[in-house]
Amino acid sequence: LYYKKNTRPDDRKLASFRGVVVEDSCYDKSLGCFGSSSVRIGGTHVACGINYSVGTPDSFSPALGEVRIHVSIGSIADATVSFASDTQMRSRNTKSDAEHELETFLQQVVTAANMVDLGSLLVRHGQYALRLEANLVVLSNAGNLRDASVLALVTALQAAALPVVEVDTTVPEHAQTNASVGLAEDQSGASTLLPAKASNAASGLVVSVS
Repeated sequence: LYYKKNTRPDDRKLASFRGVVVEDSCYDKSLGCFGSSSVRIGGTHVACGINYSVGTPDSFSPALGEVRIHVSIGSIADATVSFASDTQMRSRNTKSDAEHELETFLQQVVTAANMVDLGSLLVRHGQYALRLEANLVVLSNAGNLRDASVLALVTALQAAALPVVEVDTTVPEHAQTNASVGLAEDQSGASTLLPAKASNAASGLVVSVS
């Protein structure tokens, strides 16, 4: 029926594309979001925020940082998830099959495409590295969810700014967890993805603003 009328269920012509709207840096950095995006493809809307922490690199990759993907799809965006089951999953801190599937897909994309230079996240070999946390929220889903999610992730990463990290001997080793994190920006004030800077000092960790 739709083919004969040369239309799709959403009234688009068969050869026409869904409208695409991409915004970057759309969420306030004061909320702890150091890179963000909002992507709409037709009726599908995905938001992404990037934050980070300083931790110990994996023993199998002591010279690399890490990128972790987190996906949240509420019942309003997923017809297969009821409000009651969604509430129960949130209370148990568990995820739906759709969330697991999308997280796994995006993690594979980041890894296979070498989307982030994990070596640039290293602070000190085997001791300190940055961990980027990409948090995606599916606000509505009308198709092309994977496309919208990848576009939101890439846009947020491009808009993100990393801190310049140095090891400081004046900070006692037992107080390393109290290090504060600052945002690095270039001279023009535009946020840029900056590599972490390692120091030859012995212990302690501080994050400075360049």
